[in-house]
Amino acid sequence: MQGSSRVTAALLRDLPTFTGLSDAQLERISEIAVIEELPAQQALLRQGGPAHTLRIVVTGKLSLCIELGGGHERCLVTMTRGEVVGWSALLDQATWLASVTAIKPSTVLAIDGATLRGLCEADHELGYHVMRNLFTAVAARLQDTRLQLLDMYGHA
Repeated sequence: MQGSSRVTAALLRDLPTFTGLSDAQLERISEIAVIEELPAQQALLRQGGPAHTLRIVVTGKLSLCIELGGGHERCLVTMTRGEVVGWSALLDQATWLASVTAIKPSTVLAIDGATLRGLCEADHELGYHVMRNLFTAVAARLQDTRLQLLDMYGHA
């Protein structure tokens, strides 16, 4: 996993997580963000590991899977451009609740969770927009998971 390229406000503006932010706010986030390149089959995070970095898919495709025990796992979600990976990083002392792997070569935007929390605390308007947008992503993921469970186990 390589981190390098400069993140621009224009890139951030095109991602749903940053909808509603001013140019100045986007610039502040661009200063703490890095681009990571992932080859196919690269593990990005492992369930149970410490959650430090929020990521957003820029290009490619990632798979989110949960470990079921006994060496088994179930892949629940495929994530593409604009989708958030690792919102647990915004919580204190959090661990990853799932594992994420690149299905094909992918590019993600990476932001240290504690640093982003600090920006949100310092600029409440920025924090409101980021958290509202992340909550929208969490709600959509929860709905997707609910529908998948209904498909797997049928309707009650």
